[in-house]
Amino acid sequence: MKKLVIVKLALAAVLGAGALSACNEKHEVSFQDLEDAKGTARENAMFNAQRYRQENVLFKGWDIVGRGDSTQSNACPQGDGWATMDFVDPTKSRLVKVKCSTVSANTSCLEDSDFKTKQFASEDGVCAPTNRVPYPLPKIAK
Repeated sequence: MKKLVIVKLALAAVLGAGALSACNEKHEVSFQDLEDAKGTARENAMFNAQRYRQENVLFKGWDIVGRGDSTQSNACPQGDGWATMDFVDPTKSRLVKVKCSTVSANTSCLEDSDFKTKQFASEDGVCAPTNRVPYPLPKIAK
């Protein structure tokens, strides 16, 4: 009887450890899936930047230099949810860095100086959990 209990406990421990390791496994996506995710992130960030520029009188007529989410990788296709964009004035003499969400039209963009004062700053450069930045990324551009 004691052997049966010990065997059951050992089996339960092995199965429990296997279940925990399965929760922590990272599944890498294919090259094409990552490319698709990067494309969506860039499109979403550009959509947000264009809308932010349109709504902000200080940046009307400025150009936008777009970037993607540098955190995206095969192991983290959703990235951190942020892309750095540059707004360039018409004379090309002034540049303002802006952080734009790659996943939320409602979060939109923040000037880099303002971004650094928000909770979002701690998320920048760190792979986001998929309950905060979903994968696959939704397309927010209409």
